[in-house]
Amino acid sequence: MKRPLFLTIALIALLNVAKAQPLETLLERVKTHPAISWGGCDVIQLEEGDYLVAVASVDVGTKKLPQLRTVGAAKAKRELLTMINGSNITSTTAMTTSEEMVEVDGKQTSTIAQTFFESIRENAAGWVNGMSPLGMWYSDDKTVFFYAIYKSIN
Repeated sequence: MKRPLFLTIALIALLNVAKAQPLETLLERVKTHPAISWGGCDVIQLEEGDYLVAVASVDVGTKKLPQLRTVGAAKAKRELLTMINGSNITSTTAMTTSEEMVEVDGKQTSTIAQTFFESIRENAAGWVNGMSPLGMWYSDDKTVFFYAIYKSIN
């Protein structure tokens, strides 16, 4: 009874190692890829097959790891949606000017204030929930967090 159980566990462990090795190779390729190592999407070709990979970069600041992972996953999916479906970007700029006249001791002074507001909105549509997490890492100076997702496409 102990021997078949041991063989089953050993077989499962070997299968997991065999599956993990292409993913480790893929992650290392992504980290050094000139187009997406700092964020973006691309198709990566390995001997094992082709993979669609999206990478997001997040400024670390005071964020904790769970926050970094959540933001990274959302941004990576957005990168992929933009690549596959394109996006519609709209921009509006508004400027307001106000002038205030004040009279003190018979002297009039004028204060003019201007404010600018720019709004940029990006709309993208699609479905990317089938993507799996590939890995995460930090920049050398630990100020940027990277999160990668992938899907086999062959």
